[in-house]
Amino acid sequence: MKVLLSLILLFAVTTVTGAEIPDFPYVMATGYAEKEVPPDMATIHLNFLAFHKSSDAAVNQLNKATDTLAVVMAKYKIPSNKLDARDIRKNIKRQRDRSYESLEILGYELSRSMTLTLDNISVYPKLIEELASIDNLTNINSDFDTQQRKSFESDLMALAGKAAREKAEAMAVGLGSKIQSVYGISSDAQYGRPEAKFEMRRSALAMESEQPETNMMLVPESIKLSQTISVIFRIK
Repeated sequence: MKVLLSLILLFAVTTVTGAEIPDFPYVMATGYAEKEVPPDMATIHLNFLAFHKSSDAAVNQLNKATDTLAVVMAKYKIPSNKLDARDIRKNIKRQRDRSYESLEILGYELSRSMTLTLDNISVYPKLIEELASIDNLTNINSDFDTQQRKSFESDLMALAGKAAREKAEAMAVGLGSKIQSVYGISSDAQYGRPEAKFEMRRSALAMESEQPETNMMLVPESIKLSQTISVIFRIK
């Protein structure tokens, strides 16, 4: 019976990678725990785009947009170190003939991406409303999170571990055995793809700005955090 039990359990976990298969009877169980929490911060991704037949004019358009962003940040008391800006990208736009050969230069396209971290979530709706009105800001994409993530994930890990043990104990009892000790643990942290995301492109920005204030994108009520843990238990 013990030999048969060992073979069954051994076969059940042959897909475990990164570790040697134990040479003793064991059982592997996976525990999962999740929790919905209200977000208290947001990461806002901004894409700026300017185009003009004059390179200098395109630069001025882009600078004006980023200057307006700085004014908005100051209004909502967002420190400058909360803004991460990437290098400017420049492309030449040309006419093309039927053979797709490059011809006369039509103008210059400049783009720049920035990421704004917002710790005061209460100002988010008004902030987005003002960002949406900035010329040459072509895309807004927001992710929501919680500043207490580490604490929540620690609690979830404990709950997931408890669930894994309970599941392993049930399997062992069903096979006439008992859990003896823990042999190995691995975790798969779910870093919170928020359930609610907000994205607006240029075409939607103009439409949104014409809507009543209550129709502006609001902060989601909750985001989902989760933890998964897989445990190998020695059994007897």
